[in-house]
Amino acid sequence: MPRRDPQLAGRVGTRLGVALVLGCALAAAHCGSSDSTPPSAPVTSTNVAPVSRRNPQGPLVILGASYAAGWQPALQRIEVLNRGIEGQQSWELLARFDRDVVQARPRAVVIWGFINDVFRAPRGAMGDAEKRVRDAMTRMVTLARENGIEPILATEVTIRGDDSWFDTARSFAGRVLGRTSYQDYINKHVQATNEWLRAFARRERVLLLDLEAVLSGPDGVRRSAYAAEDGSHISPEGYGALTAYAAPVLDRHLRETRTFEDTGSATRHRVRFTDGGLPPRPVRVSDLHRRAWVFSRSIRN
Repeated sequence: MPRRDPQLAGRVGTRLGVALVLGCALAAAHCGSSDSTPPSAPVTSTNVAPVSRRNPQGPLVILGASYAAGWQPALQRIEVLNRGIEGQQSWELLARFDRDVVQARPRAVVIWGFINDVFRAPRGAMGDAEKRVRDAMTRMVTLARENGIEPILATEVTIRGDDSWFDTARSFAGRVLGRTSYQDYINKHVQATNEWLRAFARRERVLLLDLEAVLSGPDGVRRSAYAAEDGSHISPEGYGALTAYAAPVLDRHLRETRTFEDTGSATRHRVRFTDGGLPPRPVRVSDLHRRAWVFSRSIRN
């Protein structure tokens, strides 16, 4: 019987193991990454707090970085001012909030963008970057409300995953060995901050545009069709998908949202109705004062 070479057996076993891992990865890529699957229905906040708009007929401002800069949704009878600047982080959006948002006197502002906070954070300091995002978002919502502007939040979009079968296999093998690919690392922190953003929007009763859900596939990463060649920026098809989702939401919300409108000598209360019912006749503050005076007179008499 020929003598068995243990080193040769070890090399063969290693190669078989690698081949098995690559085969599983290729099968997973083939079965689970099709762009033909329609995007899941995004979640939009419906329990929105009343808004005191100082300029209820003003424009809508889109504030953000390069992703936001490339988006120009067409709304019905509402002007859209794009204030996206390439490469900026969330703290830079906050720094120019007064200049680019407050001074435009809009009815509402869409606050979208923290991808550069994630991109530029050192591996050991991602927690600090995420805290800066939370602080900046919280402060911008507060500033908007203090200035009679409705804040609308948007989740960040993930970046494209591995684009070829070889990259997918390599990434899968890395996960088996306990290693994280660059795409998985970025997307993990984007998704974690988006979860905080969703909870923050629910707590503050702020309208949320869930853009991540629009552009992501079943695996949670950006669909290839919605990514530019660099894997990060958004393709024309991606912007088309965002507009198809967000424009009807914004049109309906900005038209129907409950507001407190300043009409000069009186304040008028408008209520948002979602069941198709007709709103009651607006009640002016002067009417309430008159009714209170009549009631007090009836008590004295």
